[in-house]
Amino acid sequence: MRFALVAVPVVVVLTSSPGNVTEVVATKAVETSPSTHGTDLAWTQGVRDGPVIVMKLGTVFLRRDHGSTIRITPRGILGASGGMDARTLVVQIIRDRGSDIELFDLKTRRLRDPPRGVNTHAWEWRGSISGHHLLFGRFSGDTYQVVLTDLASGHKRILDSVSGHGAYAEPGQINGRYAVWAGCPDNFCTVYRLDVASGRTIQVPGDYQHATYAPSVAANGEIFYGRGLKSCGAGVKLMRYRPGGAPRLVAALPPGYDFRFTNTDGRQLLFDRVRCRDGDFDVYGVRVTP
Repeated sequence: MRFALVAVPVVVVLTSSPGNVTEVVATKAVETSPSTHGTDLAWTQGVRDGPVIVMKLGTVFLRRDHGSTIRITPRGILGASGGMDARTLVVQIIRDRGSDIELFDLKTRRLRDPPRGVNTHAWEWRGSISGHHLLFGRFSGDTYQVVLTDLASGHKRILDSVSGHGAYAEPGQINGRYAVWAGCPDNFCTVYRLDVASGRTIQVPGDYQHATYAPSVAANGEIFYGRGLKSCGAGVKLMRYRPGGAPRLVAALPPGYDFRFTNTDGRQLLFDRVRCRDGDFDVYGVRVTP
């Protein structure tokens, strides 16, 4: 597919002080679903609530190497930013009342379809890529799945599949040999991490009083996620967890603020902070160190 890419003026501020939460993309528009790799940054300028998954859909933007901002999705098409690696940005595209995953080549600046079998008649969403591995969500009927696909071999693995009362599952991020997601049977969510090389899965410690959500993962296997009480903006914290240790605080959000997604390249953790009373999203970041 070929689409025109348009330069767009957007306020973009990079975090510069270790440990400080700083605005990254903050305008009067709704900015959500951020992802980063080095000096590359992508996000969604949301204009509409998703019809299936609770998230904002709109126009996907990309800024590379401190350069100008370009629009990725074609005019008139709703989309959402997914994750990226050094070569590819994953984009969710909404067409004909369906949702599919497409891959944006950062060098050629062209969208392309993934291999056969990734997109189906179900609702595919929130993709993340690392090398030849693609992580994404799939929803059909009342079943939520998290799927890991090897783009080279075509092999697919269902990491989670939940359905029934209060069920939900969402993909987080694939980064090197690690993939994270949240699985939520019967309104109780647990964050998981798979070591793709060894096949071993671990879970982040949690409890019934708090929600754990919006996971991302660094290439060294450290997990980042949200923790809060079960209403929007109540006791919300950004946490980090390395197996063998205890969960640690990254940052606490002010009362009345929450976030939908996180993404990390191991140096910067991005999240889309939302003001609960009016649904206003902006992208924030915080430097993270091992």
